[in-house]
Amino acid sequence: MMRISAHFNYVLKRHEQGKLQIPSEIIQQLYPIASLLNRNLEYSQIESNLYSVKKLLKDCVAELGNELQIATDGCKSALRPNDSVIRYCQAITSYKEVEWLADKKNTDAFINRGMKTNGHSPIDLMIQQTNQIFEQNQLIPRPIEQFRNLYPQIEFDSFTEQAQQIKNDYNSNVKNRIELEERQKMMKDLILE
Repeated sequence: MMRISAHFNYVLKRHEQGKLQIPSEIIQQLYPIASLLNRNLEYSQIESNLYSVKKLLKDCVAELGNELQIATDGCKSALRPNDSVIRYCQAITSYKEVEWLADKKNTDAFINRGMKTNGHSPIDLMIQQTNQIFEQNQLIPRPIEQFRNLYPQIEFDSFTEQAQQIKNDYNSNVKNRIELEERQKMMKDLILE
């Protein structure tokens, strides 16, 4: 709630500076939420204010829907979408960046790390589950002790030297993979130049 309130304060300042045109009915919805900045709120107050934010966002979506319809019908008429409506709706609704949108084209995502996510949408939840699976199956050096459960019938201590060799081979393969990835990046950079 504090992040939304701070963002709405910023939007109102831009409006007061003349950088953003916002209709008065939307401004009336922004002021009560913006005035909550740095105030201690009870749970019931937070709930009612979140309901006000929800109503404001629905109003923005309705405004954007009208402009989208105008843009869609643009080939049949001379009417064009109102840029000021699009700008103020975008300014109001951009209080939270959707991290996975920016991260989906990052080449490191799901190669060296999981994808960034910060929401609760169905896509965010799928990414979180995929991140858990990815983290479990990453190629990283692992301790020899981890392999004890794979071979319960064999006395582990008698094969310490062999297990050490397996570990060294595994670590070597991981190191080779990392070197190949770095070489691949260098080759891509050379080709792009």
